[in-house]
Amino acid sequence: MKNLTLLLTLLVAALSWPTPSAQAQAQTCAAPTNVRVTSITDTTAVVSFTPADSTVSYIVRYSLIGDSTAAGIISINTRTSSVRITGLRARTSYRVSVVSNCIDSTRNSSPWVRFQTSGRSVVSCGTVARISVTRTAAATLVGFMPVAGALSYTIQIRIAGDTASVQTVTTRDSLARFSGRLIPGRSYVVTVVTNCANGSSAAASTTFTTPPTANTTCGPVRNIRTVAATATTATLSFTPVAGVASYRLRYYAVGSRAVQTKTATGSPVTFTGLRPSTSYLVEIITICTNRDSTAIARGSFTTTAASICGRVASVRIRATNDSTAVVSFTPGVGNTAFFVSWSARGDSARYTSSTTTPIVLPRLVPGRTYIVRVFSTCSANGTPTANPDTTLTFSTRRSIGNGNSNQGVGPVSIFPNPAHQTTGLVLPAVRGAAQAQLVLLNTGGKQVRTQTVPLTMDGETHVDLDLSGVAPGLYTLRVLTSGKATSQRLVVE
Repeated sequence: MKNLTLLLTLLVAALSWPTPSAQAQAQTCAAPTNVRVTSITDTTAVVSFTPADSTVSYIVRYSLIGDSTAAGIISINTRTSSVRITGLRARTSYRVSVVSNCIDSTRNSSPWVRFQTSGRSVVSCGTVARISVTRTAAATLVGFMPVAGALSYTIQIRIAGDTASVQTVTTRDSLARFSGRLIPGRSYVVTVVTNCANGSSAAASTTFTTPPTANTTCGPVRNIRTVAATATTATLSFTPVAGVASYRLRYYAVGSRAVQTKTATGSPVTFTGLRPSTSYLVEIITICTNRDSTAIARGSFTTTAASICGRVASVRIRATNDSTAVVSFTPGVGNTAFFVSWSARGDSARYTSSTTTPIVLPRLVPGRTYIVRVFSTCSANGTPTANPDTTLTFSTRRSIGNGNSNQGVGPVSIFPNPAHQTTGLVLPAVRGAAQAQLVLLNTGGKQVRTQTVPLTMDGETHVDLDLSGVAPGLYTLRVLTSGKATSQRLVVE
């Protein structure tokens, strides 16, 4: 009769338990609420909000009012409220929104909130005057008359007619220093841009010519080789050539017409923003100190495959006492962080995160059954991506001595029960006993599994009982030590 009652109870619990799809739907998070902008100054503001449940992280987005283009929206990744925005314009209207990155990889965005930076009356400013260029052995100095109302100045030097040779310096002073080497006998354009307090700008330019030197020839570089390569980057080295001012590199994927250029002053050179598992061709053009050389050297490199984001394996859950448990697992390939969620029937899910295993689950309710899910993430180009998760069912431990034969062993705990593949025991210390024998009996009294375990002399002993290969059904678990014994029914699913 007791067996029939236990089986009916298990059947009712199984029928009422939510399906995995219902659990997954319950983990979709809402958008953040109560988005507010405070501590507003001329150039900064603080954005705060009320976080949403089941959220991994948040994206704070902001842009000028009227600019809804992708390029005009600036994003800041965060895990908590609040976020400080810097680099704003004085007396300017902005809008801000906060997006939830949910545990199931969906996103939900809050409504846009408007705010305006503070500041004195808008100040207009014009172009600088009296631009001068002074060259020393180590640097090029650009001076000018400052302008009232200017926040900063952006100074550019480039070879006349060559937009790829730009050198840029930003300063608040009326003197800028360029340490880059200039090519003798070349005409250069110097542009000074005034960055005004109202967000506008004004530019003034002048030209100068570097003095010529004796005619110098230079040949192609040699010994081009790949130093390092990843899925999106590659680093090449080569033997520099005497008499070279710089190197112009042209590179493109094999079979592609999209040619990209890069300027370098020496070796090695790193290429970024590449495609995984792709072969590239490179042309290195030497630029001599007084003219463009026709000498070209060619090389190649291949990027590696994109990183694999593996799922965790060998997930195990072990209770440490009536209200806490430890989740341990083997990390997957490329994992950088882990998230664990747990929920009992009728309760909302709780979450915790870590970069290592094991992970502790706190504040559990004794005797309750929880669904535990383990997520791992991999960092691909700086963006975390959740991989497939592992889901387990776990019951907090409960005493097995109530109403059963208990001949002096003391209270013993078993968890989970019902069990699958494995179950955990907490054995008390028994005076004079160094070990205990675990015996699993079927309903016919036949031993189907035995295990001998050492006992801790001055405290509880935690041990796992392997149930792999044990057929589902009702069993009796006996714990024998120093002539004392206790037994408890155990259901194997």
